[in-house]
Amino acid sequence: MGDNKVADVRESDRLKESLVCLVNKEDSISFNMAKVLAETGNNMFGMKAERVLEINTSHEVFKAMEKEYEANFYTMKLAYLKICLWKIQNFLLQE
Repeated sequence: MGDNKVADVRESDRLKESLVCLVNKEDSISFNMAKVLAETGNNMFGMKAERVLEINTSHEVFKAMEKEYEANFYTMKLAYLKICLWKIQNFLLQE
């Protein structure tokens, strides 16, 4: 249960007011079943509940984040490239 990763991220068609929600992956056991199996120690097959993060792309917070990303795309890309070049330079200097 301590796994904080999601199996997938997808746009939600059911969320209206919430920004995001975690749901069970279709072919996965439920969160409750995974908890019961963990508590009883009867998880012989190592089954885990897989989570899917659903995002409401119509939510105002998502739209604000998207706008910020678009406004700063090239600045963020340049900063990333500078970090990559710095790492390559340090790697080459170590040899």
